[in-house]
Amino acid sequence: MGKLGETAAKQTKAISDLIQLIKDILMDGRQGLKRDFGVKARENGAGVGFEFVSPQSGE
Repeated sequence: MGKLGETAAKQTKAISDLIQLIKDILMDGRQGLKRDFGVKARENGAGVGFEFVSPQSGE
């Protein structure tokens, strides 16, 4: 996590920006990927993992 920023606030901002970038890529119709996905960030002991969640999954 230290590579994302020196403080918790900077790390949170970096993760938030990354999630928004991933969402923008998934929603870009030019790529043929226009789907309604959610993105969840989860602490997994080795760092932060990202999970794409489709609306059908119920999460």
